[in-house]
Amino acid sequence: MKKRHLTFFIGMVLLQLGANMAHPVTPMYISTRGLTSSMFGYALAGAMFTQFLAAPLFGKLCNYIPTKRLMTVGGFGYALGQFFFFLAHSDLTMLLARMFTGIPIGCVYTGCLNYVVNTSEDASERGKNLTIYATISTVVSAIGYFLGGMLGEISIETALLSQIAMLAGAAAVFTVFCVDDTPYKHKPSQPLRPRDVNPLQSFIDLKHYATKILVLIFVIVAVTNIGQYTFEQEFNYYIMDHFGLTSKYNGTFKAVIAIVSFIVNMTVSMRLIRRTDTNRTILPVVLFSAVPLGLILLFDNIVPFVIMDVAFAASAAVRTPLLQDLVSRNANSEYSNNAMGFYQSMTSLGTLFGSLFAGLLYAVNDRLPFIFAFGAFCIACAVTVFYVRTYKKSAAKKEG
Repeated sequence: MKKRHLTFFIGMVLLQLGANMAHPVTPMYISTRGLTSSMFGYALAGAMFTQFLAAPLFGKLCNYIPTKRLMTVGGFGYALGQFFFFLAHSDLTMLLARMFTGIPIGCVYTGCLNYVVNTSEDASERGKNLTIYATISTVVSAIGYFLGGMLGEISIETALLSQIAMLAGAAAVFTVFCVDDTPYKHKPSQPLRPRDVNPLQSFIDLKHYATKILVLIFVIVAVTNIGQYTFEQEFNYYIMDHFGLTSKYNGTFKAVIAIVSFIVNMTVSMRLIRRTDTNRTILPVVLFSAVPLGLILLFDNIVPFVIMDVAFAASAAVRTPLLQDLVSRNANSEYSNNAMGFYQSMTSLGTLFGSLFAGLLYAVNDRLPFIFAFGAFCIACAVTVFYVRTYKKSAAKKEG
């Protein structure tokens, strides 16, 4: 592994640890401060809304600014936003804190994803690095859950303050050790214009590079993330509210997920990206993701719940690098940064609606979010079938 990637991945480990340390203690944080129970979904939805708006803009800025600079600003901004979250004592202040945090989250993650793509010399290296990136995102995120859960047993404040320190540490690594990726990426033919700073312009620019294939990929990304985050937000709160489990158990389940996800990514994901046409193999991966969501509807005790949670997380560990690889493969080099920024935006959109629906549906019935998540993946499966058919027709025309 090249030094520029090794140091970056060290920073990513710190970022992912910090980004997930608050999740296992958030339900108890909401409960102990007397906030509305459905805020567990609304707060994340607020962050994802602002990230959804900001991510395409940061993708465009990656064309003009060294991505390490965006990663640094985003990392420190993320830490500041979580400090505001730490100070929140009402529904409104919590929501405002999370909405602020969504902007630097979009900045740091869009920068990180583009750094991987820009500094990889060929398709093979890019596929390998995207798999490592996705592995860190999945595995270290689960470890962050575990660490946050353990620290939450000391106190909620301990977990949140540790998170802030970890995020600031990641930003420091990015600024000191990562390289300037300017020599590795396409140089725009014209300078950055004032209108380009308008976040909506990034959506208008889709017409320059968004083929039918890319649009379908973005739809799959958005819908699968709606289902994933509806399930995850529901699961985290449900096991505390329904089964009476503390943050320690939530963290332990995530530690198991970390181990399983690492094994799956280092074997299945690597093999699929290197040895198969991911335009075709994405279908069985999305289909498999729907299975544990359907099965969990049949149970209401903790053991099968945890088994299905782990199985679903394993499928997500495979699905994420494949979708990232599909975006990078199908976007031309001139708009690669824009496409990866829009990928991050679609991830945010899915997380936004998933978190929002988790909160709204939970207030009606505590099982409804599980049903909705399964329905979202059924829709994603249908879109993926259409995507594969469209790809096969396109490939046949090129061969003919």
